Amino acid sequence: MAQTTRVKIEIANPPLDNNQRTYLSTDLAAGAGDTTSLIILSKEGFLGNDHRDDTYFYVLIGEYGWEKSEIVRIIANDTVDTILNTTGDTIKYAHSTSEPVTFIPYNQIKYYGMTSTGGTKVALSPAELAIDTTQQSTTFIYEGTDYIFFVATYYDEANTTESQDTDEITGTSFASSSAKRVIDAAVKKALTNIDENPDSNLTWQIAKETLQDGIEEILARKRKWSFLHEVDTSQTTTADIAYVSLPSDEVQIQFVVVNNRKCNWISPLEYQKHVYSGTTPTSTSEPTNWTLRDDKIYLYPTPNGAYAVIIDYHENVATISDLNTTMKRPFIIPLIYYCAAQFSFIKGNDKRGDKMYSLFRAVLEQQVEEYSGPVQSGDAEQVEQTSIYSGESSLEEELIYE
Repeated sequence: MAQTTRVKIEIANPPLDNNQRTYLSTDLAAGAGDTTSLIILSKEGFLGNDHRDDTYFYVLIGEYGWEKSEIVRIIANDTVDTILNTTGDTIKYAHSTSEPVTFIPYNQIKYYGMTSTGGTKVALSPAELAIDTTQQSTTFIYEGTDYIFFVATYYDEANTTESQDTDEITGTSFASSSAKRVIDAAVKKALTNIDENPDSNLTWQIAKETLQDGIEEILARKRKWSFLHEVDTSQTTTADIAYVSLPSDEVQIQFVVVNNRKCNWISPLEYQKHVYSGTTPTSTSEPTNWTLRDDKIYLYPTPNGAYAVIIDYHENVATISDLNTTMKRPFIIPLIYYCAAQFSFIKGNDKRGDKMYSLFRAVLEQQVEEYSGPVQSGDAEQVEQTSIYSGESSLEEELIYE
C-alpha cells in the first residue's frame, strides 16, 4: 500500500510593493454588491489601460495580515473620476475611510502535483484557492499517495491569466547533507527567510544559485581536495584514434597511465609539433605523452592498438540541480556561512553579511589546512563546527575580527 504524503504548501501572497495604491474617501458598508462603488481619493493608475486593457481587474482593500482585508473584482474603464465599480462581488466586511485600496494582479493560487521532479503538472483539488489576505501567505495541505513534488502559480480568475511556476516543493524528506538542509541552515543564520513568490529577491532558485556560487568559490581557493580524488579505469585506446574521453566529472587531471606506464604531460602546442606534418598525424605506437585538447585527452604517439588507460584526477562537485543534491560533507559548514553571508547582503543586512563572510573564510581556511596538512609546527587551531541545525555557534563568539 502506498504511503500517504502530507505536505504543507505555503505560498507567499503576491507582492504589492510597486503596485498602484489609493485610499477610500468614504466608508464602505458590509454586504454591498451588484454595482457597489468604492469612492477613492484618486483613480490614477486604476484605469482600464493601466491593466492590460482587461475588462476586469482586482483590488485589495486593506493590508495583508489585517483581519478584515479582502479582494474584490473591479470593472475596468477609462473614466477619470474617483469611483471604482465592483462586478457584483459582495463586500464581506465594513471598511472605513482612509483604508488602502491596492491593485493586485491575482485573486487565487493554483496548486499542482507531480510524480517526479520536473514532471507533468496535474492540478490538485480544489483547483484554485482564494488568496488568504488575512495572512502574508496562503497555505494548502495536500494529503494523498499520487504526488511527492509540487508547484504553485498565482491566478487571475476573471481574465484566466496565470503566473510562472514557483520553485518545486517536495514531500520527501531531505538528507542532512542535501542542498535544502544547507540552505535552511544558512537562512537561519542570516536571520531571514526564503520567499516562494517568484518576484522576490530571495527565492529558492536564487538560493540554489547562491549555493552553487559558494561551491565555485571554495574550488577557486583549493581544487585538490583529497575526498574529491578519483581514478577512472573504464577506458581503453583504439588503434589510430588519438584521444580518449575525459571523465564527465573531471576538474583537474593528475596523471594518465597507458599500458601500466605513466605518460608525460606535454602542452597542446608541443603536441601539435609532434604529430602534425601539414595536417596528417605522423606517428602511431604505444603512447608515452598526453595533453588536454578540445575537452579530450590526446595521446602521443597515436595508439596503434588497444591499451588500458588509467586517469587519476580530482572530480568536480555536483551541480545543484535540485534541493535533493548531496553536498560533500567537508563543504557543508563553509557553505552554510557563505550562503548566510550572501542572503544577508541580498536582504540589505550588510553588517550580518560581513560577519557571516568572515566566518566562511575562517572555516574554509581550517578545512584547507585539515585536508592539506598544517604549514607550521603543531596542529592547526581548532574551530568548532556545529550542527547545521543549530543557531549561532561558539565560532562566532570566539573569532576576533579586524
